Amino acid sequence: MKTVTLFSLFLLGCLFSFGQSKKVEPPTLAVYRLFADAKPMLKDSLAIYAFNFELNISKKNGNTKVTRITANDTLAFILFPEYNKLFSIDYSSLMNSKSNIRLIIPVLIYGSSPEKKIYKDGEGNPLISFNAAVNAAYSLYNPSKYSNIAESQVDLGNLIYRKAKKRKVADDFWEAVIMNPILIEIHNIK
Repeated sequence: MKTVTLFSLFLLGCLFSFGQSKKVEPPTLAVYRLFADAKPMLKDSLAIYAFNFELNISKKNGNTKVTRITANDTLAFILFPEYNKLFSIDYSSLMNSKSNIRLIIPVLIYGSSPEKKIYKDGEGNPLISFNAAVNAAYSLYNPSKYSNIAESQVDLGNLIYRKAKKRKVADDFWEAVIMNPILIEIHNIK
């Protein structure tokens, strides 16, 4: 009889331990963890890359699902080939009462090679063009398609003007959830 009772208690314990709901990690931590594990390979002597991933997320029957992932620069997909893992993160805490949201995940990568630095300030910090810095800041949050490589030297005002001529007025106003930027500093650019 003792064996049956102990076995019954063991089964009940197993049922309760496996029946508990899994603790869900906050989406912000899950996203930061995904990007923290990434090791983007860059060959520039001075790097400043800014882009963002845009996720379309919908909620149906209490479950959230990422329906689409885009980036404003295709370089984002090359530097972060693990971006598909963004599909598996639970974003339900961001949804509130909405059934659809756009989530913008800004990413800023910067760094320099001490050996290859050409221009530096009085303290040895690398100098970048003011135009590149402004374009990078704009690219962090704006979902407009952008090429860090091809358009980094184009004046931002000119870029915005050209793109505005091709868009509808409604495209200039968008509602989105924007995360704090993910900052990646690279110390070993070769």
